[in-house]
Amino acid sequence: GPSGAKNIPLWIILVATIVGGVTFIILLALVIFLLVRRKRIQRKKLARPEYDVIAFGTWLRNDYSFNSTMRSNLSALETLLVRSETLCRVIAQVTPPTESDVIAKVLVFLSQIHGNALDLICRLASDEVEISESASTIFRQNSLVTKMFGAYAKLVGLEYLFSTLALIIHEINDLAVDKRNDTGYEKTHASQASLALSSFEVDPTKIADADDISTNVLQLQLIAQKIFKAITKSRDAFPGPFRQLSAHIRQICRETFPSADYTSVGACRFLRFSCSAIPVTH
Repeated sequence: GPSGAKNIPLWIILVATIVGGVTFIILLALVIFLLVRRKRIQRKKLARPEYDVIAFGTWLRNDYSFNSTMRSNLSALETLLVRSETLCRVIAQVTPPTESDVIAKVLVFLSQIHGNALDLICRLASDEVEISESASTIFRQNSLVTKMFGAYAKLVGLEYLFSTLALIIHEINDLAVDKRNDTGYEKTHASQASLALSSFEVDPTKIADADDISTNVLQLQLIAQKIFKAITKSRDAFPGPFRQLSAHIRQICRETFPSADYTSVGACRFLRFSCSAIPVTH
Protein backbone atom coordinates (compact mmCIF):
# COMPACT_ATOMS: atom_id res chain seq x y z
CA GLY A 1 0.00 0.00 0.00
CA PRO A 2 1.06 3.68 0.12
CA SER A 3 2.62 3.25 3.54
CA GLY A 4 4.79 0.41 2.23
CA ALA A 5 6.00 2.45 -0.68
CA LYS A 6 7.19 5.16 1.65
CA ASN A 7 9.40 2.63 3.42
CA ILE A 8 11.40 1.67 0.27
CA PRO A 9 14.98 2.82 0.78
CA LEU A 10 16.13 5.65 -1.46
CA TRP A 11 19.12 3.70 -2.71
CA ILE A 12 16.83 0.97 -4.10
CA ILE A 13 14.87 3.58 -6.04
CA LEU A 14 18.11 5.06 -7.42
CA VAL A 15 19.42 1.63 -8.41
CA ALA A 16 16.12 0.76 -10.12
CA THR A 17 16.17 4.07 -11.99
CA ILE A 18 19.75 3.54 -13.14
CA VAL A 19 19.07 -0.05 -14.21
CA GLY A 20 15.99 1.06 -16.13
CA GLY A 21 17.91 3.85 -17.83
CA VAL A 22 20.80 1.57 -18.78
CA THR A 23 18.38 -1.05 -20.10
CA PHE A 24 16.64 1.57 -22.24
CA ILE A 25 19.97 2.80 -23.64
CA ILE A 26 21.06 -0.75 -24.44
CA LEU A 27 17.78 -1.50 -26.23
CA LEU A 28 18.01 1.76 -28.18
CA ALA A 29 21.59 1.02 -29.18
CA LEU A 30 20.56 -2.49 -30.25
CA VAL A 31 17.78 -1.13 -32.46
CA ILE A 32 20.15 1.38 -34.07
CA PHE A 33 22.74 -1.35 -34.61
CA LEU A 34 20.19 -3.63 -36.29
CA LEU A 35 18.98 -0.83 -38.55
CA VAL A 36 22.53 0.08 -39.58
CA ARG A 37 23.40 -3.58 -40.10
CA ARG A 38 20.30 -4.05 -42.24
CA LYS A 39 21.31 -1.15 -44.47
CA ARG A 40 24.84 -2.54 -44.81
CA ILE A 41 23.47 -5.94 -45.77
CA GLN A 42 21.22 -4.32 -48.34
CA ARG A 43 24.19 -2.46 -49.82
CA LYS A 44 26.20 -5.68 -50.03
CA LYS A 45 23.37 -7.35 -51.95
CA LEU A 46 23.49 -4.67 -54.64
CA ALA A 47 25.99 -5.59 -57.32
CA ARG A 48 28.43 -2.75 -57.86
CA PRO A 49 28.18 -1.56 -61.45
CA GLU A 50 31.09 -1.34 -63.86
CA TYR A 51 31.62 2.40 -63.71
CA ASP A 52 33.93 2.63 -66.71
CA VAL A 53 31.46 0.77 -68.94
CA ILE A 54 28.60 3.05 -67.86
CA ALA A 55 30.68 6.17 -68.45
CA PHE A 56 32.40 5.25 -71.72
CA GLY A 57 30.85 2.05 -73.02
CA THR A 58 32.68 -1.16 -73.87
CA TRP A 59 35.05 0.36 -76.43
CA LEU A 60 37.66 0.94 -73.71
CA ARG A 61 37.96 -2.82 -73.31
CA ASN A 62 38.27 -3.63 -76.97
CA ASP A 63 41.62 -4.91 -78.14
CA TYR A 64 42.58 -2.70 -81.06
CA SER A 65 45.45 -3.69 -83.34
CA PHE A 66 47.26 -1.01 -85.32
CA ASN A 67 50.37 -1.07 -87.42
CA SER A 68 53.36 1.01 -86.40
CA THR A 69 52.46 3.94 -88.66
CA MET A 70 48.92 4.16 -87.30
CA ARG A 71 50.15 3.92 -83.70
CA SER A 72 52.62 6.71 -84.35
CA ASN A 73 49.92 8.92 -85.88
CA LEU A 74 47.48 8.24 -83.06
CA SER A 75 50.15 8.98 -80.48
CA ALA A 76 50.91 12.30 -82.17
CA LEU A 77 47.19 13.15 -82.27
CA GLU A 78 46.80 12.28 -78.60
CA THR A 79 49.75 14.51 -77.69
CA LEU A 80 48.31 17.35 -79.75
CA LEU A 81 44.87 17.06 -78.15
CA VAL A 82 46.28 16.93 -74.64
CA ARG A 83 48.70 19.82 -75.07
CA SER A 84 46.45 22.11 -77.11
CA GLU A 85 43.47 23.20 -75.08
CA THR A 86 42.56 25.57 -77.90
CA LEU A 87 42.22 22.64 -80.31
CA CYS A 88 39.82 20.88 -77.95
CA ARG A 89 37.75 24.02 -77.63
CA VAL A 90 37.60 24.40 -81.42
CA ILE A 91 36.56 20.77 -81.78
CA ALA A 92 33.81 21.40 -79.24
CA GLN A 93 32.48 24.22 -81.41
CA VAL A 94 32.52 22.46 -84.80
CA THR A 95 31.60 18.87 -83.96
CA PRO A 96 28.26 17.88 -85.57
CA PRO A 97 25.51 16.58 -83.24
CA THR A 98 25.69 13.09 -84.75
CA GLU A 99 29.30 12.69 -83.56
CA SER A 100 29.14 14.64 -80.31
CA ASP A 101 28.57 11.67 -77.96
CA VAL A 102 31.67 9.79 -79.08
CA ILE A 103 33.88 12.88 -79.34
CA ALA A 104 32.81 14.06 -75.88
CA LYS A 105 33.78 10.75 -74.28
CA VAL A 106 37.11 10.58 -76.13
CA LEU A 107 38.13 14.12 -75.15
CA VAL A 108 37.17 13.60 -71.52
CA PHE A 109 38.92 10.23 -71.32
CA LEU A 110 42.15 11.51 -72.87
CA SER A 111 42.16 14.57 -70.65
CA GLN A 112 41.51 12.50 -67.54
CA ILE A 113 44.34 10.01 -68.08
CA HIS A 114 46.71 12.95 -68.63
CA GLY A 115 45.45 14.76 -65.52
CA ASN A 116 43.93 17.89 -67.06
CA ALA A 117 40.25 16.96 -67.48
CA LEU A 118 39.05 19.34 -64.77
CA ASP A 119 40.91 22.29 -66.29
CA LEU A 120 39.48 21.52 -69.73
CA ILE A 121 35.91 21.21 -68.45
CA CYS A 122 36.26 24.49 -66.55
CA ARG A 123 37.48 26.26 -69.71
CA LEU A 124 34.63 24.81 -71.75
CA ALA A 125 32.15 25.79 -69.03
CA SER A 126 33.41 29.37 -69.33
CA ASP A 127 32.86 29.22 -73.10
CA GLU A 128 29.35 27.84 -72.58
CA VAL A 129 28.41 30.68 -70.24
CA GLU A 130 29.91 33.24 -72.59
CA ILE A 131 27.81 32.13 -75.59
CA SER A 132 24.59 31.67 -73.59
CA GLU A 133 21.99 34.30 -74.39
CA SER A 134 20.38 34.08 -70.97
CA ALA A 135 20.89 32.37 -67.65
CA SER A 136 18.02 29.99 -68.38
CA THR A 137 19.92 28.33 -71.25
CA ILE A 138 23.17 27.62 -69.38
CA PHE A 139 24.02 23.88 -69.60
CA ARG A 140 20.58 23.18 -71.03
CA GLN A 141 21.59 23.01 -74.68
CA ASN A 142 22.37 19.73 -76.39
CA SER A 143 25.91 20.79 -77.24
CA LEU A 144 29.22 18.94 -77.15
CA VAL A 145 30.17 20.90 -74.04
CA THR A 146 27.13 19.71 -72.09
CA LYS A 147 27.83 16.14 -73.24
CA MET A 148 31.44 16.44 -72.13
CA PHE A 149 30.16 17.74 -68.83
CA GLY A 150 27.91 14.69 -68.57
CA ALA A 151 30.76 12.33 -69.42
CA TYR A 152 33.01 13.96 -66.84
CA ALA A 153 30.23 13.84 -64.25
CA LYS A 154 29.93 10.09 -64.81
CA LEU A 155 33.68 9.67 -64.65
CA VAL A 156 34.12 11.32 -61.25
CA GLY A 157 30.65 10.87 -59.76
CA LEU A 158 29.19 7.46 -60.61
CA GLU A 159 30.44 5.81 -57.44
CA TYR A 160 29.00 8.68 -55.40
CA LEU A 161 25.63 8.39 -57.17
CA PHE A 162 25.54 4.64 -56.58
CA SER A 163 26.31 4.91 -52.87
CA THR A 164 23.81 7.75 -52.43
CA LEU A 165 20.81 6.74 -54.54
CA ALA A 166 21.06 3.03 -55.38
CA LEU A 167 19.16 1.76 -52.33
CA ILE A 168 16.34 4.27 -52.78
CA ILE A 169 15.97 3.50 -56.48
CA HIS A 170 15.90 -0.23 -55.76
CA GLU A 171 13.26 0.29 -53.07
CA ILE A 172 11.08 2.16 -55.57
CA ASN A 173 11.50 -0.56 -58.16
CA ASP A 174 10.75 -3.25 -55.58
CA LEU A 175 7.50 -1.48 -54.75
CA ALA A 176 6.64 -1.40 -58.44
CA VAL A 177 7.37 -5.12 -58.80
CA ASP A 178 5.24 -5.97 -55.74
CA LYS A 179 2.37 -3.88 -57.06
CA ARG A 180 2.48 -5.50 -60.47
CA ASN A 181 2.63 -8.97 -58.94
CA ASP A 182 -0.33 -8.21 -56.69
CA THR A 183 -2.39 -7.16 -59.71
CA GLY A 184 -1.46 -10.24 -61.73
CA TYR A 185 1.23 -8.58 -63.80
CA GLU A 186 3.41 -11.13 -65.57
CA LYS A 187 6.66 -11.86 -63.77
CA THR A 188 8.54 -11.67 -67.05
CA HIS A 189 7.66 -7.99 -67.18
CA ALA A 190 8.13 -7.30 -63.50
CA SER A 191 11.89 -7.17 -63.89
CA GLN A 192 11.43 -4.14 -66.13
CA ALA A 193 9.84 -2.13 -63.31
CA SER A 194 10.96 1.46 -63.09
CA LEU A 195 9.79 4.76 -61.67
CA ALA A 196 7.16 4.90 -64.39
CA LEU A 197 5.56 1.69 -63.05
CA SER A 198 5.30 2.93 -59.47
CA SER A 199 2.31 4.79 -58.07
CA PHE A 200 3.63 8.30 -58.66
CA GLU A 201 1.50 9.28 -61.65
CA VAL A 202 -0.19 12.66 -61.08
CA ASP A 203 -1.42 13.42 -64.59
CA PRO A 204 -5.26 13.24 -64.50
CA THR A 205 -5.35 12.12 -68.14
CA LYS A 206 -3.32 9.03 -67.31
CA ILE A 207 -5.21 7.90 -64.20
CA ALA A 208 -8.56 6.11 -64.42
CA ASP A 209 -9.57 6.78 -60.81
CA ALA A 210 -9.42 10.46 -59.87
CA ASP A 211 -9.27 9.52 -56.18
CA ASP A 212 -5.82 8.04 -56.74
CA ILE A 213 -4.33 11.40 -57.67
CA SER A 214 -4.17 12.74 -54.12
CA THR A 215 -2.61 9.47 -52.93
CA ASN A 216 -0.05 9.52 -55.71
CA VAL A 217 0.80 13.16 -55.04
CA LEU A 218 1.50 12.28 -51.42
CA GLN A 219 3.63 9.28 -52.42
CA LEU A 220 5.54 11.42 -54.91
CA GLN A 221 6.19 14.08 -52.27
CA LEU A 222 7.41 11.47 -49.79
CA ILE A 223 9.81 9.78 -52.20
CA ALA A 224 11.08 13.13 -53.49
CA GLN A 225 11.74 14.19 -49.90
CA LYS A 226 13.57 10.91 -49.27
CA ILE A 227 15.76 11.35 -52.34
CA PHE A 228 16.51 14.98 -51.55
CA LYS A 229 17.38 14.11 -47.95
CA ALA A 230 19.79 11.41 -49.14
CA ILE A 231 21.47 13.93 -51.44
CA THR A 232 21.81 16.63 -48.77
CA LYS A 233 23.13 14.14 -46.21
CA SER A 234 25.81 13.00 -48.65
CA ARG A 235 27.47 16.39 -49.04
CA ASP A 236 30.67 15.23 -47.33
CA ALA A 237 30.98 12.41 -49.90
CA PHE A 238 30.41 14.71 -52.87
CA PRO A 239 33.37 14.31 -55.29
CA GLY A 240 36.13 16.89 -54.87
CA PRO A 241 36.55 17.64 -58.60
CA PHE A 242 32.84 18.33 -58.86
CA ARG A 243 33.09 20.76 -55.95
CA GLN A 244 35.84 22.64 -57.75
CA LEU A 245 33.85 22.69 -60.98
CA SER A 246 30.76 23.96 -59.16
CA ALA A 247 32.75 26.74 -57.55
CA HIS A 248 34.18 27.73 -60.95
CA ILE A 249 30.73 27.76 -62.56
CA ARG A 250 29.33 29.90 -59.79
CA GLN A 251 32.16 32.40 -60.16
CA ILE A 252 31.89 32.80 -63.94
CA CYS A 253 28.08 32.98 -63.82
CA ARG A 254 28.26 35.63 -61.11
CA GLU A 255 30.30 37.79 -63.48
CA THR A 256 28.02 37.28 -66.50
CA PHE A 257 24.60 36.65 -64.95
CA PRO A 258 24.81 37.96 -61.35
CA SER A 259 21.37 36.69 -60.38
CA ALA A 260 22.00 33.16 -61.64
CA ASP A 261 25.10 32.10 -59.73
CA TYR A 262 23.24 29.57 -57.59
CA THR A 263 20.73 28.42 -60.21
CA SER A 264 23.55 27.71 -62.67
CA VAL A 265 25.26 25.46 -60.13
CA GLY A 266 21.90 23.82 -59.49
CA ALA A 267 21.52 23.14 -63.20
CA CYS A 268 24.82 21.25 -63.16
CA ARG A 269 24.33 19.58 -59.81
CA PHE A 270 20.80 18.32 -60.38
CA LEU A 271 19.79 18.68 -64.04
CA ARG A 272 22.98 17.17 -65.48
CA PHE A 273 23.99 14.93 -62.60
CA SER A 274 21.61 13.68 -59.90
CA CYS A 275 18.28 14.03 -61.71
CA SER A 276 19.45 12.23 -64.82
CA ALA A 277 20.45 9.24 -62.68
CA ILE A 278 16.94 8.81 -61.23
CA PRO A 279 14.65 8.24 -64.27
CA VAL A 280 17.45 6.65 -66.35
CA THR A 281 18.96 4.43 -63.67
CA HIS A 282 21.09 2.34 -66.03
